[in-house]
Amino acid sequence: MKHSINQTVYLEDTDAGGIMYHASHIRFMERARTELIGTMGTSVAELQQKGIFFVVTHIDIYYRAPSFLGDVLTVSAEVAEVKRVSMTIKQEIRNADKLVADALVTIAMKDRHRLVRIPPEILDRMR
Repeated sequence: MKHSINQTVYLEDTDAGGIMYHASHIRFMERARTELIGTMGTSVAELQQKGIFFVVTHIDIYYRAPSFLGDVLTVSAEVAEVKRVSMTIKQEIRNADKLVADALVTIAMKDRHRLVRIPPEILDRMR
């Protein structure tokens, strides 16, 4: 399962030199993951209303090329691995055909106190 969104690099996403700031990559990836979850028949907001949250437990990110103010980037999120309480998402940011950054992001599902199993209806859609 894969989902992509387009994101424009705004002034707030850059450093003083007009180059996309490293933390902005992570924000853009978060948006793509949120949209990916929406394609699974639920939303992050609906899950939170039920007291269930996806939390990032690990990120391996590689910055490959700079992005600049005004660039329109394609940010993708693809389920790479699913376990009972967590999943690994493969993510890429591209500027046209050029790879800007890629990452493996592990997210776990938890309630307010502990890790919980991913609901079967979401698991089925991921697989």
